Amino acid sequence: MFRAVQAACTSNGSAWGGFVAFENVFNDFSAKLIALSHVIFEQGKGTTGVRLTRDEEREETAKKAEKIVYALRLYALATGNTVLKEQLRFPPSSLEYGSSSETIQLIGVIVEAATLHAAALADYLVTQAEIDDLTQRHLDLQDAFGSVRSAIVNRSKNTDLIDEQMRELSALLKDRLDPLVALLKDDHPDFATVYAKARSIVDYKGKKNKHGDEYEGPDTPDDTPDLPGEPGGSRS
Repeated sequence: MFRAVQAACTSNGSAWGGFVAFENVFNDFSAKLIALSHVIFEQGKGTTGVRLTRDEEREETAKKAEKIVYALRLYALATGNTVLKEQLRFPPSSLEYGSSSETIQLIGVIVEAATLHAAALADYLVTQAEIDDLTQRHLDLQDAFGSVRSAIVNRSKNTDLIDEQMRELSALLKDRLDPLVALLKDDHPDFATVYAKARSIVDYKGKKNKHGDEYEGPDTPDDTPDLPGEPGGSRS
């Protein structure tokens, strides 16, 4: 984990304190890690809260609509209004469990019919206030469905941003921090060892070792990464 590298460096500040190049790179690394944490936090919120609000509004709106639909059907039956009867030919479950577009469309049909026949519906215990309430709920539900779609889009964008930032952090470690730790190895071997162990689980993309298993560490599947000057490491 990137946090493991940060903790290893922070707990061994005496090994690199005053090493300006190291301090600059580590500060850059820490700033990028904070930025990544913020994006992950936003990602974690996801669409759960938005979906919950939408589902609650949908359930309540469906209940309000069902009463008006029932009254409209009775009115259509009593007056022989076959057009209205056909418009209202759908299962009640469609209001709460149909697709978002279907639900919005059906409630729109109910609102339009109720508005048109508002005077007659008074005889079936449906008030103008209830029709007005359903009209507003219809508008609110459209906004709620739109909010869910926006949250899904934002979540996708955050996922892409997380991928990009993790790659940047991996590259920063490999290209900038690893070589600086190598310079400290002779004078501070304990820090180099702690850093290498933390570093072994940092690489973003898993690599295949000789057995074909996923390995999420440095380029070599040992307990510690090769550092410049070591067998297998680069030399200046």
